[in-house]
Amino acid sequence: MLLLPLLACQQDYGVYEQKRELFVQPLADAGGVTVGERVTVHVPLYSVGRGTIYVDSVSVENAQEEEAFVLLPSWPNYDSDGDEVEDVLEFEIGSPDGTVFEELEINFRPVTEGYFRATVYVDTNDNRLLPIDPVDGLHDGNGVHVFQVRGLARYPQSSYYPPFMDFGKKAVGGAFFDTAQIVNTGSVILTIASVQMSDSSSSSFYASTPTPIYILPGDTEEIEIGYIPGKSTKERAEITLVTSDPEDEPVITVIGNSCEDSVDPSWDADDDGYMECGQDCDDLNASIHPDAQEVDNGRDDDCDGNIDEGADGVSWDNDKDGYTENEGDCNDEDIAVGPDAEEIDNNQIDDDCDGDIDEGSTRVDDDYDGYANREGDCADRDDTIYPGAEEVADGIDNDCDGSIDEGTWDFDDDEDGWTESEGDCDDYDAWSYPDAQEDCDGIDNDCDNLVDEGESDAEDACSYLAEAIEPEEPETGCSSRPGKSGLAVLALLGALVLRRRD
Repeated sequence: MLLLPLLACQQDYGVYEQKRELFVQPLADAGGVTVGERVTVHVPLYSVGRGTIYVDSVSVENAQEEEAFVLLPSWPNYDSDGDEVEDVLEFEIGSPDGTVFEELEINFRPVTEGYFRATVYVDTNDNRLLPIDPVDGLHDGNGVHVFQVRGLARYPQSSYYPPFMDFGKKAVGGAFFDTAQIVNTGSVILTIASVQMSDSSSSSFYASTPTPIYILPGDTEEIEIGYIPGKSTKERAEITLVTSDPEDEPVITVIGNSCEDSVDPSWDADDDGYMECGQDCDDLNASIHPDAQEVDNGRDDDCDGNIDEGADGVSWDNDKDGYTENEGDCNDEDIAVGPDAEEIDNNQIDDDCDGDIDEGSTRVDDDYDGYANREGDCADRDDTIYPGAEEVADGIDNDCDGSIDEGTWDFDDDEDGWTESEGDCDDYDAWSYPDAQEDCDGIDNDCDNLVDEGESDAEDACSYLAEAIEPEEPETGCSSRPGKSGLAVLALLGALVLRRRD
């Protein structure tokens, strides 16, 4: 009976190496970064085998002369040599569901514009990887995982509206607000670091929107400008938006209670086209203004300082400028005003008697599209061109934002040097354009309708990835057939049984 256990199932006790397996994505993308700024790329390393994984070293090899990618020394978590300095990354046990991982931190810090790539070598004890040729100073060739990291560096681009803000006529002590819009027209984040007032600015104006403000490419943010009038006379400010765009320094001129510089209708109470500071001697009566006809009514109808003068003398050239009132002189008491006079900018007078005041000046909306030059209208003789107009592919800056044909097939939206009409197969991805370098990213980078192909048939864009084999796994439970040791035991037991029978 004591020998019966020997007849039980015989286990094969072969020695198998437990699978040690690390997984890392083939490409990490730092995205678009402003030149001179830094961003950290977090690259997860997953332990998906059951064996203990060690990462002995990590090295970064930049493809360009500029050291744009730098490995941060935060990756080790284990002191392997007892010197109280962590020098190894250890995974005690892995999990195939991706829940066991550690991160590498790679800092992207470009100092020039351009496309940047680097190759990262992770030296491990992964027993699935085939050896590769060692590289002195990078890795020993055994258990080496290889992946790439890329990033793009550019300067921000922006536009803003309006460059001029007119609060009009406002009561002292009140609080009034208007907004300026800042548009990120580039491909990297735009930062508004602060809002500054010039030394000569009135303290009645201020920016109520806190900074810093970060604007994603294509997005628009608003800056709220507040005005609390300190007096009923002219107040003015120069507001500078300090942004990360090196080509633009948005300056917004703001005025309040400044009739001489304003076109705000609050200064024209009787809506006769003349403001109270533009020689309208009675701004509560629409029939009294500098262009009015003098009639015999005991009033100064034309605001020339005389009452009922020459009420029936419209055929007389009173100011001797060559024109009578019948001939179009709209102020026959002022020799500087007449059909042949030159319109003087911003004096609130119809100098040339054409019915328009200060036309051609920066403050007047000459094409009646709602925007004057000083308010950002880049073509104030064309009412189809103004801030906020729809941009069409016509080679013209329709919306006055400094860009031409943006959003159309003739505009390079991702700033990679190619438009859709020139063959860019994804004009919102700066890594995709004709003749681009093919990356191991599952995308047709060079727009040839092939994905991740290489320059030759023997090598593709993913050829740098380490080759792996599957180690043999041990079978569990009893062997379906006895091993050599089991057969020997069975033979001995058979001999003993036969001997007892004898």
